[in-house]
Amino acid sequence: SYPVCVSAGPPPAPAVPMRSIPNYYAAAWHRDANDAWISVGYHSKDRAEAAAMSACNRAMGGGCTIAASNLN
Repeated sequence: SYPVCVSAGPPPAPAVPMRSIPNYYAAAWHRDANDAWISVGYHSKDRAEAAAMSACNRAMGGGCTIAASNLN
């Protein structure tokens, strides 16, 4: 048996510092629909908004606007 203060193996690996990764989301809507088109997981606000707008406009034939967008 080993005393509690004695290590029986190699030292633990040093902690890897966490890194924040941008995660933008956006929601688009159309006044004639009850749905929202949401995009998530983009590295820029512009790309998230473009993806949401594209999906909405493709479904509705145009006239969509961004309802909300933000980071994380």
